[in-house]
Amino acid sequence: MTLTSDIGPCKGNAIIIGAANIVLNCAGHSITGTGSGSGITFNAHGGATVENCNVSGFSMGFYVSGADGSNNNILRDNTATNDTYGFYLKGTSGNALSRNTADHDSNTGIYLYRAQSGTLTGNTASSNGHFGFRFDKGSIHNAVSGNTADSNGQYGYWARSGQNNVKNTFSSNECSSNLVGGSDPTGLCAPQP
Repeated sequence: MTLTSDIGPCKGNAIIIGAANIVLNCAGHSITGTGSGSGITFNAHGGATVENCNVSGFSMGFYVSGADGSNNNILRDNTATNDTYGFYLKGTSGNALSRNTADHDSNTGIYLYRAQSGTLTGNTASSNGHFGFRFDKGSIHNAVSGNTADSNGQYGYWARSGQNNVKNTFSSNECSSNLVGGSDPTGLCAPQP
């Protein structure tokens, strides 16, 4: 499916992935909200590919929930701006995020909560209110490489204690000008500002 025009402003959720293995190409079009819901929701089907989407003005720009079986999705070349959370992955596994941008989101650019066995490659999180990338409880066995975090309100990269390099793999990630520091724990990115 390819979008041919912009969508919104939407009250609540905008697009819900309604089938397994679907491909959604927004072709650079915008999906805008009014401050609630999510721009694109993955909550019951897996194996989807979502690309070239510009999402703004939602509680969650992109929301992937594994509670109902949404695993093994691909999100690439998307932008989440002026949401609360740019990309929010919860209880899901096997997702691949590449070349996405999360900026000026009021909380966190890319947030993982109990999200496992995924890859994050070449993503950028900048000027977000709290964290650029946050790996919270139960987010393990993820490969995180070649990402950039700059000018975020707290840390560029934050991993809950025990879920840093021991259970996730961080390599060749960059960080600069984050208000509190590059990463917590240290060593998830370079150089430390």
